[in-house]
Amino acid sequence: MNPKNRKKMKTFKNISLLILLLATMSVFAQEQQNIDIIKTTKLEKVKFKIDGVLVAKKIRINETRTQVVDTKPSQSDLLNQERLKTPIKVTKTIIIDDDNDTGFDRAAIISYSIKDNEIYNLKINIRNSSEDIKMDEILLDGERKEAYLLGNEDLAIFGYINEEESSFDLEYF
Repeated sequence: MNPKNRKKMKTFKNISLLILLLATMSVFAQEQQNIDIIKTTKLEKVKFKIDGVLVAKKIRINETRTQVVDTKPSQSDLLNQERLKTPIKVTKTIIIDDDNDTGFDRAAIISYSIKDNEIYNLKINIRNSSEDIKMDEILLDGERKEAYLLGNEDLAIFGYINEEESSFDLEYF
């Protein structure tokens, strides 16, 4: 084979591989689900009086909300398709720093799903603690609410289901 034909064959081979690669990538891109992910972080510095001394503690709340984006199959040929209501999965990680070092000392992971403005599959996991999660009744804005105690004797953090906003809210005392 002369060098000219060899160069043409090599170019043809490279173009063929490129076309094959692009076709394969477009097939895989079609199969992926679209997911909305919203991540928020909130850092609060809270002061508590313990044995007559004000103690500063840091509470960081990382929240991740994920929701599958799905559209009506009957509108697949339209440009602006109507979205279907799909469940929202929420994970809140509450990280507590009891002292003034660089690391956080305790964490609670709360996960739940929201569908049709109802919370279900509520799961609470407290790291670095052997204590069970206690349910208690607290008074918030003049109303009695059932709440989960997520802190300890030094730091009262209560989590409760806010039915009006379909969320799991936190209060610090």
